[in-house]
Amino acid sequence: MYGGSRSGVGIDRIVIHHNATTNKDVAMSTWYTSSGNWTSAHYEVTPTEIIGCVEETYAAYHCGGTGGSDVPKMSNPNERSIGIENVNSTGAPSWSVDPRTVANTAKLVRDICDYYGIPCDRQHVLAHNEVTATACPGGLDVDEVVRLANGGSASTPTQPVAPTQKPANPTSQVNVVYALRNLNGGWNPDVVNFGSGDDGFAGTPNGQHDLLTVGVSHGSVKYRVHTMGADWNDWVTKSDKNDIVNGCAGISGRAIDGVQIIFITPQGEAYQQAWYRSQTTARAGWLDVACDDGNSVGGFDGFAGMLGEPLDRLQIGINSSSPF
Repeated sequence: MYGGSRSGVGIDRIVIHHNATTNKDVAMSTWYTSSGNWTSAHYEVTPTEIIGCVEETYAAYHCGGTGGSDVPKMSNPNERSIGIENVNSTGAPSWSVDPRTVANTAKLVRDICDYYGIPCDRQHVLAHNEVTATACPGGLDVDEVVRLANGGSASTPTQPVAPTQKPANPTSQVNVVYALRNLNGGWNPDVVNFGSGDDGFAGTPNGQHDLLTVGVSHGSVKYRVHTMGADWNDWVTKSDKNDIVNGCAGISGRAIDGVQIIFITPQGEAYQQAWYRSQTTARAGWLDVACDDGNSVGGFDGFAGMLGEPLDRLQIGINSSSPF
């Protein structure tokens, strides 16, 4: 699992997350060093398990900002905190968490607070969206976690709660899974979103690639690539590495030098877009960020890449604003 030094920073916060998936194995697989995602958490919690993933002596990469305007609301967020991920019991848009999972997380929070002398309150036990700009932890109620950790029961609160009106345009967290195939070679590992730095990307640095797959956890996506010495290929809507005709974008043996991606927001939800950027083998540093096909937002070139220069790495995020 990914982990780094705490750089001498003491542990004084706990940050609560949700997996954005009902499959804990899918979530944890993105934390392996082989995944290339640069994300991790100290614990994974399910209705029947509390799984240690990264030793508490190490910083896990669970609540740093993605860069740009997404600046964490506290200093040294990963170094000073312990991150707890929770598997979901339902998918989008509610992303609910089983009450048994919440109860297990509360036990874990109580234990961590007692061990490190951290006050078990909402100033020290935080939701991920209280640290950085994110929809995490979905439907998990951190107030309930702290209440249970302090000896409260799982019964309905005594104070009446006024019904809340469902937002007209809810925004669902969308995870995008993508991969590039090495030119005339094998597939690189899948990437889920991207890591908290420049190392979370699809592709092989200074390498060339001929096929691309892109899939999303919610809504739908279409994508296409431009190949060296040719033109834009047909749009693809599937993601299947075993189907190089309809499940991938690209042509075997032809290096990719441009990418276009469009995310289709489900009806009734707040509008989100595909944001993506690339590097090429001919120059260092990321090229300009592209948004969907470039026609909806001025100032973009309409695609990621530089025609005539093989694309060697790619990052994608689905959001209402640029995650870079």
